[in-house]
Amino acid sequence: MDCVFLPLDTLQRTLDGLVYPLILPPHLHQAVQQRQQSYLAGRACAQILYSRYGLNWDHLPMHPESHPQHGAPQWPKGFTGSISHSSTLAVATLVPLCRYGGIGIDVERVMSEDKAQRLRSQILHPAETWVKTPLDLTLVFSFKESIYKALHPTLQRFIGFQEVEIPPPVLLNAFTFQLTWSPAPTLRQDLKRCFKASPTFMGKGQWWGQPGALQVFTQCCHTPLTKLSKGLTR
Repeated sequence: MDCVFLPLDTLQRTLDGLVYPLILPPHLHQAVQQRQQSYLAGRACAQILYSRYGLNWDHLPMHPESHPQHGAPQWPKGFTGSISHSSTLAVATLVPLCRYGGIGIDVERVMSEDKAQRLRSQILHPAETWVKTPLDLTLVFSFKESIYKALHPTLQRFIGFQEVEIPPPVLLNAFTFQLTWSPAPTLRQDLKRCFKASPTFMGKGQWWGQPGALQVFTQCCHTPLTKLSKGLTR
């Protein structure tokens, strides 16, 4: 999967090296510096991905308010992608629709103990009893965000945290792990209705270490709709 990571402390150097200068949209002119930097970093990652595929840079416009995906990036025709950022890191991915019908990525700094205690009941499915630490909870939260981003363009509805159950991850090595998930009955019905079959989903995550800030990066993607309609099952 083609991803570009950009630590925000290297943002200016990356911006200086881009072929096409990035411009802040009017609605961010008065935003705080952190928000402006996150936007520019995400677009910088996207521009690098455009160049890898030989695409003309179009500044990655947002969908208009009249569109079901209003406020989300409008990826080039024939491609799908996703952008995420934390306070110190931005990441973007871009893939052809012939490879993946949808994709979602998310990067999160590991929650503090206090924050994890406050959010635990909101995030967890009743069956996710394996979640013990703030790191576990951050991983579950991040992967559910990735699932939402991958599915929302097709389902066009909100997906609640309790609609998805995530079993313990399977470690592939010291930094990478495989993730799976199961939809609750209502979500399963919506998936079958939209995809005409129980879709095959893939999930993956990585620990991303930066000085003083361990982060979790997750991704979820599903196969193209044309393949799903042939009856593939999970």
